[in-house]
Amino acid sequence: MMLLVRRGSTFIAGHEFWLLWVYGAPLLFAKNLPLPIFAASLATIPLFWLARRIARGRWSIATPLDLPLVLLLLMGLVGVAVSVDSALSARIYGELLGGVALYYGIVNGLPAARLGRGVWFFLLLGAAMGLVGWLGMRYLEKFLPIPFMYEYMPRLEFPFLNSSGFTANLVAGAVAPALPIAFAWAWTLSRRQRGLVLAFAVFFSSIVVLTQSRGAILGLLVAGAILLLWRAPRLIWLAAAAALLGVAAVFWLGPANVTEVLLVSDSTNT
Repeated sequence: MMLLVRRGSTFIAGHEFWLLWVYGAPLLFAKNLPLPIFAASLATIPLFWLARRIARGRWSIATPLDLPLVLLLLMGLVGVAVSVDSALSARIYGELLGGVALYYGIVNGLPAARLGRGVWFFLLLGAAMGLVGWLGMRYLEKFLPIPFMYEYMPRLEFPFLNSSGFTANLVAGAVAPALPIAFAWAWTLSRRQRGLVLAFAVFFSSIVVLTQSRGAILGLLVAGAILLLWRAPRLIWLAAAAALLGVAAVFWLGPANVTEVLLVSDSTNT
């Protein structure tokens, strides 16, 4: 019996990254799940930790984000406890648990030898999310005058995910993290593979531009600067120049105007 348990635990621990997308990923949509599926998804998370302990003798690889994630989960529990709608808050907390579970599934279940397959899978997932977001997004004109493009774009409804459509900031937040990963991964590949990855990057960039999400664009600019310094450390002086230009822009435009440009967002419900 113990031998069977150890073999099963070894299999789960060795394939955790892929299994989590089947059993843990539904928690990312906890608000839209039927209660039995939501509860079943929650119940699978401890099984992965127990399998790691049995197969490898440790609960998880130590990471720099362990303490921040523990604090985040504790704060989330406090939020559920004081919420006026505990059922909805619990489901939102389930989405947080799903994200944390996927994080530890990646760091524990994706060794360096299989990192390439994991990145390709991540890019394909990002492209699928971008396509769904593009087809189901509620378009708003923000700072780019491109409303004429929206008239020619196909539209689909996804009532299971969001009956009123996706906000631009939500779509940008789902797609933008894949963009710097695509650029960083492209540097390590052959020319043919690099072209395919850059095609993913162009698609992700197009989605972000259509969302006109200021937060996503600003975050991508910062990520791009970090990638540039990673590949060309001698250009560190550009960071100081960019900081000076940023300070000058704030003084020229005025702090209030800059704050309004950066913080204004879609006020409609998500």
